[in-house]
Amino acid sequence: MPSRLMRSKLGLAAIAAAGAIALGTPGAFANTTDPSTLHIGPGAGTTCATGGCPLFGGEVNAIGAGSLDIYQNSGGAPALNSPVDLILGVPNNPANSISLSNFTSAQLISPYPGGTTTSISFGPLSSPVEMTAGEEAYSTLGLTGANNSNSFTNWAAWDLAVNGIVATNFSLYILDLNTSNLAGQDLINVDFSSLPLGTFAIAYGTGGNKVFSTPFTEAGLDTVPEPGSLALLGTALAGLGLFGRRRRRRI
Repeated sequence: MPSRLMRSKLGLAAIAAAGAIALGTPGAFANTTDPSTLHIGPGAGTTCATGGCPLFGGEVNAIGAGSLDIYQNSGGAPALNSPVDLILGVPNNPANSISLSNFTSAQLISPYPGGTTTSISFGPLSSPVEMTAGEEAYSTLGLTGANNSNSFTNWAAWDLAVNGIVATNFSLYILDLNTSNLAGQDLINVDFSSLPLGTFAIAYGTGGNKVFSTPFTEAGLDTVPEPGSLALLGTALAGLGLFGRRRRRRI
């Protein structure tokens, strides 16, 4: 069975013809509800693991201290199919600046917090697919039915404001997290050695005949913001109208 990693914009047509991908044929979930409930946080045990990160009032969540998490914030969500995809977008990416060796371990905590912790396997890591101006991350990767707010425009604006990075493209990688047990209020924690500054993180999965994804307002952003600068930058971004409407939908 081909991995979802293969469904890039260059290979999507051939895979569709084969009729066998991990989540079913492309478009199978295109007309279902889009539960945008996969929050990205800075890792299990942090105050922001399940939402409310202080980076600009939670309108993009700070990651970068060696771990991140995917939290299913809909209590009624079914267990998602395996794999759940962690998608990473690296600005102005040199070839292969992320490899599988960047990631050291992954755990499922069910439910979070205080639930059972189980180690899960991960990989492979896809080859990068480039997202440029006018494109959006999920559709660029051929992942249908997802929230459409993770656009090049949004990502580039926030990387410029937060990290001072002028992005001309984002190289998108998919890391498979091999678990079929991520359900309502469960959390996947992913440990890593490092990520390039300015990397965005979002997630994608399916379960119960629905697509689950991360809206831009719940995405993670690798950053080391200077103390005292957050409020000023947050005000500036709000003035530019870059705060997106939350599209978290309960099941």
